[in-house]
Amino acid sequence: MQLFYCRKCGAPLRKSDRYCPRCGTKAVDPPEMTEEAAREQIGILLEYINRKQAAQRQSDPNLRRRALELVAEIGASVTMLQRKMEIGAVEAELLIDWMAQKGYIARPDQKGWRVLFTPEQARTLDLGD
Repeated sequence: MQLFYCRKCGAPLRKSDRYCPRCGTKAVDPPEMTEEAAREQIGILLEYINRKQAAQRQSDPNLRRRALELVAEIGASVTMLQRKMEIGAVEAELLIDWMAQKGYIARPDQKGWRVLFTPEQARTLDLGD
């Protein structure tokens, strides 16, 4: 049985699936497995795996604390977190999303994300979910 993957969430789909069982997205007909189509499906699966692994690491309080301290000192940027913390873009993006969700940073203005705490406060913020 040949599998292919949802373009939205990366969940494995069977050829008979008309909708993704995970996110409900309408499944397109499975691509012919040319080399190019196989590479695309592998890319979708790898992106899904990377996001899943990054999401699991997000619960590490040391990672969150370090990210908060960097954001307080330098500013909120996915690229900055990626470079300074030596993490992937997906993981840095998830950290920024987490900070926005918790209210530590506000939506961007002309200068970028607005940081709502000082470096001293970053060391004492509650990191619980």
